[in-house]
Amino acid sequence: MVENLVDTPLIYAALFNLLVWFAIGFVVVRVWQAPIYHPFVVYLLYHFVGFIVRPFLIYIDGKSFIWLRVGITPTAEDIIRVTAIANVALIAAFLGFTFAKRTKNLIPAFSPVRFVVLRPFAFYAAVLVLGVAGLYGTYRAYGEAGLQSVNAFQVTRDAEGGQRLVGISGYTLALAEFLPIICIVLYLCKGSIRTLSILFIAAFVALRAYIGAQRLSFVVVLVSVFFVSLIEARRRYPGALIVAGVLFAALLFDIVGHDRYVVRRVVLGDADISSIWTSYVADRGSKSSMDVVEFDSATVAAMVVDERAGYSYGTQYLRLLYWPIPRQLWPDKPVFTSIVNLNEYGNFTSMTTTLYVDVYMVYGFISLIPMMFVLGVVQSRLYDTAVRTTSPLVFAFFWIFLIYFKTILRDGGVTVVYFWAFSMIAAAILIIVGGVRLQREPMLVRTRQDHRAAGALPRTRKAAG
Repeated sequence: MVENLVDTPLIYAALFNLLVWFAIGFVVVRVWQAPIYHPFVVYLLYHFVGFIVRPFLIYIDGKSFIWLRVGITPTAEDIIRVTAIANVALIAAFLGFTFAKRTKNLIPAFSPVRFVVLRPFAFYAAVLVLGVAGLYGTYRAYGEAGLQSVNAFQVTRDAEGGQRLVGISGYTLALAEFLPIICIVLYLCKGSIRTLSILFIAAFVALRAYIGAQRLSFVVVLVSVFFVSLIEARRRYPGALIVAGVLFAALLFDIVGHDRYVVRRVVLGDADISSIWTSYVADRGSKSSMDVVEFDSATVAAMVVDERAGYSYGTQYLRLLYWPIPRQLWPDKPVFTSIVNLNEYGNFTSMTTTLYVDVYMVYGFISLIPMMFVLGVVQSRLYDTAVRTTSPLVFAFFWIFLIYFKTILRDGGVTVVYFWAFSMIAAAILIIVGGVRLQREPMLVRTRQDHRAAGALPRTRKAAG
């Protein structure tokens, strides 16, 4: 077990987190019938794995590899602190979500949507140009890497622990972010374009698995396919078969995370499926949420903020102003802008600290509560707008927010701007050049009595008027 000082608090923390999560989840999912593709339900799933399942696993495993890596072992007081932060954040976001909710009853589900391309030739030309740009960025980022490295580019680390690119522009690497959004926009179309998208998606997932880097990219594509399929089936939640498929995809994600070279080694004949599975089971053991270690990282980061470093006063967000400036114009552009550098107190290099601690770092609970409240408002208003909009650009804006929402929760607001911005650039080009229009099927009226446990929407009662 973990040190005796934190054994019992871990169990109490997990149970308390579960109690608060269940109360809020009951209202959102059971009473208001929010579909699984609502951002707040995605938030609840993230919180469940990161702050309920994870402390149980730390207790069972007897250690946290994050705490060992950072070099800090929390006390019972630190466990209580992060439990308070996580639950205050969840409650504040729920209150913001409730405040912004348009209706007092059920949350509307999406009617099936479709992107209609009015200028096919121009659309396919834009797909080709953006696809080539994305492949070029991918090649520059990963194409020349062997079995000794995932990345083909080089980085240097400054005195603060920040990593700077060497010999290549970050804008070149960012072109790789065009590929997932191309897959998604193509899949939102139907007919021959959707058939093309399936081939494009299969090739893209295979490419990313072979490279062993940027797993997030193929995850957001598969999540998009999952959500679109539910919407077109008029279901709020998946059935058992779909759940099994999702679990299989999660297993694939974890296997690639365990050994970034796994697909490469199979293709080159250096490994077979049996040896890979044996190695995976031996190394992973019971650490089933090894890639979702939110509780671990949030605990030690909050500990440093309160006991050693102090508050950042929002200086970490100044990076949004510096980031767009090319390093060719500003060679000494800082990687960090925050006055709090966690690397001074432990090995936090390349480690996410969660949105909870990111906003808590600004000024404690005084910043945590309003910022999470605003996030709840944004989730609600964006979803309500997307349900009703006839603009493909507005819908794309919401969809990118939805599929990258876990990144907001895990990495904070600064990192997700990168993914959102380059995805939105590609989506806007495809929509404008292709003359894309948003087409909706008729909405269906649905009462509380019509709801079925399976989450399916009735097909027979059409909207009046």
